Amino acid sequence: MAFVVPFTVLMLVPCAADDPKPQDTHWVSEVRFHDGAGLLGFSADGKHLAAGGGGEIRVLAVPGGKEVVRMQLPNRDYLFGAFAADGKHLVSVGGVDKTVRFWSLATGKQTRELDLPRAKEVQWIVGFSPGAKVLAVRLTESVVLVNPDTGKVIAEFAGAGPTETSFKTAGGAFSPDGKRFAAGAGEGRLGVWDVETGKQLAVSAKKERAVSGDFVYMQFSPDGRWVAVGNGGIINQPTQIWDATTAELLAEPVKANGYSGPIAWTPDGTAVVTCDHNGVVATDVATGRTVHKFERSPYSGGGVYYPSPSGKHLVFVDSSTRPDPNAEQPKSNSAYLVQLPAAKKPAPPKAELAAAELDAFWADIATPNKIRREQIRTALAAAPGSAVAYLVRKLPPTTAADVARVRELVAQLDDDAPDARKRAQEQLAGVAHRFERPLRLALADAKPGEIKNRLTFLIGEVDAKPLPPDLLAELKAVEHLARLNTPDAVKHLTAVAGGADSRVTAEAKAALEKPDRRP
Repeated sequence: MAFVVPFTVLMLVPCAADDPKPQDTHWVSEVRFHDGAGLLGFSADGKHLAAGGGGEIRVLAVPGGKEVVRMQLPNRDYLFGAFAADGKHLVSVGGVDKTVRFWSLATGKQTRELDLPRAKEVQWIVGFSPGAKVLAVRLTESVVLVNPDTGKVIAEFAGAGPTETSFKTAGGAFSPDGKRFAAGAGEGRLGVWDVETGKQLAVSAKKERAVSGDFVYMQFSPDGRWVAVGNGGIINQPTQIWDATTAELLAEPVKANGYSGPIAWTPDGTAVVTCDHNGVVATDVATGRTVHKFERSPYSGGGVYYPSPSGKHLVFVDSSTRPDPNAEQPKSNSAYLVQLPAAKKPAPPKAELAAAELDAFWADIATPNKIRREQIRTALAAAPGSAVAYLVRKLPPTTAADVARVRELVAQLDDDAPDARKRAQEQLAGVAHRFERPLRLALADAKPGEIKNRLTFLIGEVDAKPLPPDLLAELKAVEHLARLNTPDAVKHLTAVAGGADSRVTAEAKAALEKPDRRP
């Protein structure tokens, strides 16, 4: 796939005390292109890259940039392309010409043209599946999977890929084993298809407001479990992580400061690498925290990148020569390979958790990030002794005094002093979700007047606003105690269920009534 916007080499710089530590190795190699060329892709073995434009394609050695072979194009069309995994061919398509051409890497000659049905609808090449058995091509309103030898269409996914064709980017991705293909499925949905049969395996729910740049940049995680998605041409949109089996949205770990771009995974599949106006960072998909930070050169033009075939490097393109520092356009571009952090083996769950570890889990216990929630569930389940003791301290039963105080505040809503009414309402607003049932009962009993007016307002706010973080955390603690299901966990849940009337009390009662409280 061609990227023709000028980008930057990554240079690692010292980080502030609370920033992630820099990597020991930064950029690995530079390969300079010919004038007017854009990067088409890297070979599967990582030893060559192709750059096309200005009427020709050149294949260059990595590292060093020595020319290996050159292909003559029939025109100066802008190009998209990819290496075939057999190591013998390169495929290209022109943005205007629309002809899908195969080139011999040995001779530089065109060997054939792919006879595609509806060839005039070809927009760009999405890429080959691992093993090069299937080629994905974006048409005007669909993505087709074709046999690269015969041109026979294996499957067509109507509405797949970006809906705005000005985004000349992949718009889809193959799983690492080549058996699944993921892409936007229209109406703001993610679709996952079986490559062999074309059957749709999963699709997400429709978005209320789908946009033209949905599902432009896509990458499967190295283990094939998740799909990272970036939106094109939309400012300040988050990078999303989706379940590759169920098409469920799991997390939005990082929000771009500017336009989002292509995405790479770190080799261990725990973080996504993204670039925006603030720099280039690797963000942990479970916590949303930056785990690696990079610095770009002063000539940065945006920073588009993608992972090398080995998964060990990021690929950046940047202006490499500037005869005139004030010139608007550089003379040529270069590709830079930048080393990714080495994959880390996940540590086995601990049988005992330290106080600091439990505090960290508690801080995230109510997170909407489903990947992090699963991490917490697994960690607590592996250390039931320390987990239950901690959760017991964090989940006190509701007392009769707590409910009595709520009733006092309700009575003060009718106080003659305006300040007293205001203070009572503010205090009730802070606990309204927790004591929703007592407040609804009070509203049902209230006569027309000040108390009824204020309670009606408070209940309306409860219905309109999400649960506050502190209450959410306690409700999650109820869930975890029920899952742990140890004698101490059940004993404390019973105590909480026997507390005064509150949402936490009701949730504890419901948890105890479930016949099987384990996950």
